[in-house]
Amino acid sequence: MRRALLPVLFALFAVPSASCSSVETTSPHVRVVWGALGEPSATIPDGVESLLLLVYLPDSVQPEDSAFTVASLEDADGNGRPEIVRPDLPVGVPIRMVLLGGPREDDWTHVGAVGPLVLSQGERRYIDIRMYSLDEANVLAAGAPSPRFLSTATALPDARVLVAGGFDRASATSCPALAPPGSSCFELTASDEGYIFEPATGRFHPLRSRMLAARGGHTASLLPDGRVLIAGGASQAVLVITEGDAGHADLALIAGSDTTTPSSYELFEPNANPEEEDLDADGDPGRGGFIGAASDPGRPGPLDAGRLLHAAAALSDGRVVLTGGLYAARSFTVWDVDRPGGYGVLGTGPLPVARPAPGAAALGTGSALRVFVAGGGEATRDEDLADIWLGEGLEEATSANIATSTGAPQWNLVRPIVETAANGRGAFVLGWYGPWCAPGLPDPDYGAAHVGERCAYAPNRAFTFEVATNRATASPSMRPHGLAAAARLDDGSIIVAGGLSDLSLETNGLIDVYGNTISSGSLQLVPTTLSLRQRRALHAMAALPEGGALAFGGVTFGGTAGARTVALVAAPEVVFAPRRRGRP
Repeated sequence: MRRALLPVLFALFAVPSASCSSVETTSPHVRVVWGALGEPSATIPDGVESLLLLVYLPDSVQPEDSAFTVASLEDADGNGRPEIVRPDLPVGVPIRMVLLGGPREDDWTHVGAVGPLVLSQGERRYIDIRMYSLDEANVLAAGAPSPRFLSTATALPDARVLVAGGFDRASATSCPALAPPGSSCFELTASDEGYIFEPATGRFHPLRSRMLAARGGHTASLLPDGRVLIAGGASQAVLVITEGDAGHADLALIAGSDTTTPSSYELFEPNANPEEEDLDADGDPGRGGFIGAASDPGRPGPLDAGRLLHAAAALSDGRVVLTGGLYAARSFTVWDVDRPGGYGVLGTGPLPVARPAPGAAALGTGSALRVFVAGGGEATRDEDLADIWLGEGLEEATSANIATSTGAPQWNLVRPIVETAANGRGAFVLGWYGPWCAPGLPDPDYGAAHVGERCAYAPNRAFTFEVATNRATASPSMRPHGLAAAARLDDGSIIVAGGLSDLSLETNGLIDVYGNTISSGSLQLVPTTLSLRQRRALHAMAALPEGGALAFGGVTFGGTAGARTVALVAAPEVVFAPRRRGRP
């Protein structure tokens, strides 16, 4: 039976002086009430009888914790909402709070979190805490942005998530002349909307200002100062679905006539446009805005060239390396937050191989910073599978010359997932869409690109590149994730979700999780039975606190040859990677 209580609410108080008689202490304290995610009646999740409140203070190895039973809670202020009171919180330092719930202590089935946040004397703040299930995907139906795909989702240092742009309209249209006969084509229109997702409440907040340009197929890179570089993309494009044999199809994106947007960038400022007065005392989660060039913040800044479906890797020193993409497949550019004269493009250089749709990840630390670039679908030999960009200046990217355990045309991937692995000691690459097979043959072959079609299906197209050995080793992958999305979680593990299952364009909601340790040259799978409730591909993902991840947007495909359909996926989801169920 569900109990009629309000959502989890942390009411945080910082009192200016002891002379105030309406409160009992001059230090902040917290009141807590709770509820299941998305429940209009704000009830406790089924089966939750015990609660554990964890408070993470600066410089503390272990959190301070307080255990409660639901039956023992009281309504301390008489407002009809049972609550937890947590007094004596510090002022002026970042703190985090985690609320665990379950049928009994050390068997937690739900989690909610807030922070890092900083309390000040005299402040009164209320924060709803929604409890997410650890056992299944949590659908966020209420208040979500309109559906879209090829958007970005970026985890901010304060645990909020920036959702930016994406194609939010896909209308059937006549195919351009260069599309193969019998293709199905869709005109795509991008959005200039930005949203903030607040994991603590499970709510989306529209930003008070729009992006400086509508973008889909762009990149978003978190900078060391907490800002986000949003680069390239397109305001308009045409999606072409080309028919092959046996019900198979191939996807291609043709950029629209707008050449300005792909050649520009803008920055998200996480604390811009704040409320003049935080009347609802919630910390103003919807703050933030967009600026352009250093010399003219009201207009997008210039890139070296147009880039669409390119890859981006942010380095810890404030540089972002943008590689490949449509318009500029054979080049990279370095954007620098500390460029003399103001942030912007520091310079450009060539890539050894064209990479129209690659992935990239930052590796190494200190003077050994580098960017690993993989995929794009244009490789004709193993040496073309990946590049490494090195150096402090504008040195050219060089072939990675990775040693492989087998011949690897199977790793000639289009828009693969590429994530930093093992704390920068390696890169993880996963996908299946891209390699070419000769007609009637199942095995990828570099030469088949001239006579065959993309290989219909193979789930085991994943590898780990290890910096120390300069070697790529096949990684376990038992489920298909073509054109999927991934996020690197707070413990360094990697969660992969959704994607295409095969060349019939069937989408899935499958989830795989990879650990943060390289063993025998490869990352290892973490067992999980989790899956998304909504099938999706070409979506975005971002990490959330406590091992969670947000899956946002995407598409599914339907219809038959010559009459394909594209449907945008509406409901975002939150899912948590497998974790120890006892006391942290």
